[in-house]
Amino acid sequence: MSRFFIALELSDKQRHEVATLQNELKHQLSGVRWVKADGLHLTLKFIGETDDSNIDLIKNVIDKAARSFKPFELDISGSGVFPSTARARVIWVAVKKGYSISTDLADKLDSDLAGIGIKPEKRSYHPHLTLGRIRQPIDEKVIKDMLDATDTFITSPALIEGVTLFESILTRQGAQYRSVHWKRFDN
Repeated sequence: MSRFFIALELSDKQRHEVATLQNELKHQLSGVRWVKADGLHLTLKFIGETDDSNIDLIKNVIDKAARSFKPFELDISGSGVFPSTARARVIWVAVKKGYSISTDLADKLDSDLAGIGIKPEKRSYHPHLTLGRIRQPIDEKVIKDMLDATDTFITSPALIEGVTLFESILTRQGAQYRSVHWKRFDN
């Protein structure tokens, strides 16, 4: 059994811009496990562990969903934390341009994957990019100052032309992602 997820890939320029923001934040925040720049992506649906025999069914769902969408521009801006500034555990940046299309695509994938037995999400989808996971509590004032300082962050827009199925391989150095399938938007 392997772990899988479906995501949109950022442009190299966007990855660099987000990595630059992460480097700035590393000087302000300690106790954070930062996502590696080459691992930055916009998750649409986390599938989790699934039997390899399901992969062709998942690819078919992706291909069908991609036929309903056309390429679109995406940029990343602002920042936030989950679940709250008082109990921050995850630092993220949000999708600005492309928000509604990303959400529609994620919802379609979630619904169609439920049709082949993959559990649907319980929460509404809110497109974001995880920058890091907080390992130890950080003072709420520090979190609020960080959010204020990153409020004007925005990446260059990039054209998103398709959707990718990734395998997540857990190693001692952290998760490594391998592209298993990519489908261009047809519409």
